[in-house]
Amino acid sequence: MQTDGTLQTDVVIVEDEHLFRDLLRVALSQDPDLNVVGVFAEGETALQAIPQLHPHVAILDINLGESLNGIQLGLLLRRQLPELGIVLLSNHADPEFMTALSSQAMTGWSYLLKRSIGDVTTLRRAIHGTARQLIVLDP
Repeated sequence: MQTDGTLQTDVVIVEDEHLFRDLLRVALSQDPDLNVVGVFAEGETALQAIPQLHPHVAILDINLGESLNGIQLGLLLRRQLPELGIVLLSNHADPEFMTALSSQAMTGWSYLLKRSIGDVTTLRRAIHGTARQLIVLDP
């Protein structure tokens, strides 16, 4: 809870690239409306830990190396946390991710290309949108 009485949005980050993961953590931690409650390098560990953290939004890299990919992880997390907003980050434009989700399951999902995130404001809009169960897609 912030001093002005508004609630912070609790966020977890799952990103396998160390530098990008750290940059996300640092940038989002500086936003008084956001509270980074967990940072993970791979899907299996994140899947075990995130439900106990009760975040509002999970920022997931689509390509997580050898473990679960971000879409699989997001679907598994939503089974345990149905109101969890999911922000997927990708290096590649892949509209087929939409076919992995039913139209009902798409609410609260965002899909952004990493190269489109020119500043924290863009990412923050996606985080707050998914927390409100909106769909946010990279143009």
